[in-house]
Amino acid sequence: MPFRSLTEEQITEFSSAGVQALPGKRNPEFVLVCEHASCHVPYPWQSLGLEQHRLEQHIGWDIGAAAVTERLSSLLSVPAFLAGYSRLFVECNRMPHADDFVAPHSDGIEIPGNSRVCDHERVVRHRIAFEPFRNAVSGYLDGEMDPQHRPVMVSVHSFTPSMNGADRPWPIGVLWKGCNGYAERVADEFALREVVPVGRNEPYDPEGCENLLIDHFAQPRNLDYVVLEIRNDLIVNDIDASYWASLAAEALVSARLKHANQATGQPVNVMKTQ
Repeated sequence: MPFRSLTEEQITEFSSAGVQALPGKRNPEFVLVCEHASCHVPYPWQSLGLEQHRLEQHIGWDIGAAAVTERLSSLLSVPAFLAGYSRLFVECNRMPHADDFVAPHSDGIEIPGNSRVCDHERVVRHRIAFEPFRNAVSGYLDGEMDPQHRPVMVSVHSFTPSMNGADRPWPIGVLWKGCNGYAERVADEFALREVVPVGRNEPYDPEGCENLLIDHFAQPRNLDYVVLEIRNDLIVNDIDASYWASLAAEALVSARLKHANQATGQPVNVMKTQ
């Protein structure tokens, strides 16, 4: 197996591409993450036995999500962290003990390079892809902001227009766990902007699944959060991605203002989108 011949220097080199960090202003109102930003696989794994066009489909990454995240970061002047490797190499939205951390199949397609992954290989992949992403986000939240500052965590994803023969009519899905007043307001803000129907915990419900953003970044730090799922046929080019980033910026900022007003009874200052 390719991982057995990797030196520590090579592992370090590959791990340096495990996350892309975009800068933002100090103590930002939002921190963005994009767990499925890339379809890249480190070359020793030979595309996991798949043809390249398979990796470039939705099973390999969230099509358009990186472009939306980058534009949203620019519009709001906030930091963003984008995972550097394909979700098929390592699922950065799960924890290492999850069954689908290294998925043997996706949407009915077998992943040959994931069929016989031993514990040692999982550790190597963890070091190359998961650890850099997790550490970059955690390090920023815990080390580069004032301790009393409370940014909103925003995760950006995309989804396919249909799955298993069923249409998915939502232009956007807004996801959360339990009672989350901020995320519900974000859904309302999209609806006010005539983005209908808004998927509320559609096309996925994160309940019952350990989620890196929710369970390990946001909730332990008592941060508001929201997961955005944009239908990928709506963000196939840069113009579309910019449009949805602008729409998301408006919804996120307005929801934050209204949510803070309700919680404190006092107005708060939030930045205007560019």
